[in-house]
Amino acid sequence: MLTQDDLAPRIHELRESEKALQVTKWELEASASHRKVQLSDEQSVREALEDLKEMLNDSPLCETRAFIRSFVKEVRVTGEEVVLTYTMPTAQGLLEEAISVLPTVNYGGRYWT
Repeated sequence: MLTQDDLAPRIHELRESEKALQVTKWELEASASHRKVQLSDEQSVREALEDLKEMLNDSPLCETRAFIRSFVKEVRVTGEEVVLTYTMPTAQGLLEEAISVLPTVNYGGRYWT
């Protein structure tokens, strides 16, 4: 039959392991929280998009293409799906993301609504 004296070292070992895992969890959560990108409010985004729209509409086509190429890494078309891979500058550095373009986008070019 097992006594408390027999189980005590194993219980102590498991509690120490649990503490170490908890510390690791806190470190990972802290690390992940530093990677979050703080998004601006909707009004600021709308104003920035309006400025960008004006700049792109008023710029010569060669400058518009150069600007877009500065952050768009790849546009891949597969059947009905278009995947856009781009780099977005942020305060923490560059943020890379690949997104699928909505199926309602029927054409590209210099057309905005």
